[in-house]
Amino acid sequence: MRYRYLVGLVSILFVLTNCSSSNKQDPMLNVISTLRTVAKESNNPTPIVDPTKVITREMLDASSQPLILIRVPTRQIIATLGLFPRETLGAVWLEAVGSSISTDNGILRATRGMSYDLVSADTGPTQKALSTVKAGQVFAYERSYKYIVEDNRDLIVTVQCELNVVKSTSVEIFKRDYPVMEYVEACNNDMLSYENRYWREFSGKMRKSLQWHGTDIGYIMIETLI
Repeated sequence: MRYRYLVGLVSILFVLTNCSSSNKQDPMLNVISTLRTVAKESNNPTPIVDPTKVITREMLDASSQPLILIRVPTRQIIATLGLFPRETLGAVWLEAVGSSISTDNGILRATRGMSYDLVSADTGPTQKALSTVKAGQVFAYERSYKYIVEDNRDLIVTVQCELNVVKSTSVEIFKRDYPVMEYVEACNNDMLSYENRYWREFSGKMRKSLQWHGTDIGYIMIETLI
């Protein structure tokens, strides 16, 4: 994931090219020629191509291909990832150079291809809390995260969490407002403390989130584009 904005470029190419066989008329495919031109004409081995400057609302509205946008502030990464077209546990989102993010109804489950991967995270407690908690209530539970550290050892990080409803609001993604309910998940143990934020549509679809990945990478923002 060290490729910075280049990941965004190759990811869009990967997703759109692989989806073209099932939907040859998808207007999102028109962006491929633009990105290829940018890459070809750039003298920079890692051209800075921000996908938010290339993809338009019109492209998203005319497409049916599942797509998310991720941002990793500590690594200056912004990238688009497409849904792996096979049945898996949860959703696996791929980008072209081999990295991936796995989610469970929008909750971060795992990553692969980052310098410090999240092997797995239990998402069940958070899912239950999001589906149960009401305004004015606090839902308390325990979560755990698994990493692999030196000498191929497992590291399990366990935290105590509380989730509550912040407010009914809206989020803007590519010039469209989505009505959502905003939640805050505050977690801590003796060594760390962090807050996850979820913007969830009333249908239950996770439209946007800011989630803790680990002490090395910090937070990942995930936006559901399609």
